[in-house]
Amino acid sequence: MAKRAKKEEVELSEVGKLMVKNTLEEDKLKQEILSDLKKNPKYKEFFSTYNKQTVQAFIKHFADAKWRYLKYGEMYLKKEDEETSRYKFRAEQYFWQIQQKKLFDKQCLWRAEKIQIPEIQLSNEFNYWEEAVKTCPFIDPVTETEFNLFLEFINSEYFEFDNDYEYCSWQSYYMVFEDDESLDEDMPGWYQFHNKKTGSGELMKLPDIRGTKESKYIKFASKERMEIYKEEHPEYNEDNHDKRPSISFGNDELISFIKRFEDPVLLKYHALIDRGEYDDNDLPGFSKALEDLKNAEIPIPVSEGASWQETIINSMAEHELRMLNKALPIVFDEYLFRVQNNIAMGYSDKEIESQERNKKTLDDNYRKSILQGRKLNGEPEDLNF
Repeated sequence: MAKRAKKEEVELSEVGKLMVKNTLEEDKLKQEILSDLKKNPKYKEFFSTYNKQTVQAFIKHFADAKWRYLKYGEMYLKKEDEETSRYKFRAEQYFWQIQQKKLFDKQCLWRAEKIQIPEIQLSNEFNYWEEAVKTCPFIDPVTETEFNLFLEFINSEYFEFDNDYEYCSWQSYYMVFEDDESLDEDMPGWYQFHNKKTGSGELMKLPDIRGTKESKYIKFASKERMEIYKEEHPEYNEDNHDKRPSISFGNDELISFIKRFEDPVLLKYHALIDRGEYDDNDLPGFSKALEDLKNAEIPIPVSEGASWQETIINSMAEHELRMLNKALPIVFDEYLFRVQNNIAMGYSDKEIESQERNKKTLDDNYRKSILQGRKLNGEPEDLNF
């Protein structure tokens, strides 16, 4: 019998060894942060007043945030080109609001059964295209007219330099009129402005025919699942559920938790990395504006204000607006170049994997519930309704 060749040993390069070492150190830091949050007595009383399940979710969320702050905080402080890259990045994010509104208007028409979209079978699929809006095949490319309207919005009273733009639910259908005169305050400013200028707000008044049908089937499925659960868990009792309030993990809660339990330097890291606004003087945005002013690489004209703090806030707000007006045309030119030369709009492999993973999760859960509901209602197990 022939001797099997000895497996060749692979010697890592110095760079490879360093990468492995850094990965191990990062994993160790993550575990230390998690362990501290779970075991440190200083957190125990605080967490005891909240629902246990939401506490676990908060701990994971905060541990991830703290790890990012500790890993990247110093880098952001020292980053010399932060200003230019930051405004270019923000401009790119804002630019795609144009397509999000067009996608939302399509959703209104689809829900009202005014149009059919081959790529859409269920309403939840608009959530997938929200994440993949750059490559959405059923909305037209951005035109110069649309871009100019967006620039008009950027310089209007409807625009706020929102640091949480990437967390907005652009395809949340329930951003609708409260009545004929007022808009839901949760609706993005661009949607409000666009509705006023183009009359597209009328689309939001169309009936949600498709959504109503889906909801009916989901209720059938949910009811059956609950009945099965009660049968399998005789100990189930709605009265003995954990009634303590749920702990939230939004921006305000994150800042409050840092102030109560953590080293104050995390606030600075938070402001630079998450662009969150925190303030110690009842002036929203002051601390961030002051930090941005310190890091600015170009002279910033002074604006008017009732106090020196307001002067700083107003000066930085106007500076940010000027920078955004400079960066957006660059972003649009790059976009047009890609469109005209059939160059992909640029999602990373990781982003694409995330999009597909989320799509599968939505399909598996939402689609399964609707098919089950149709069966329970004595209807065919398909989506022809």
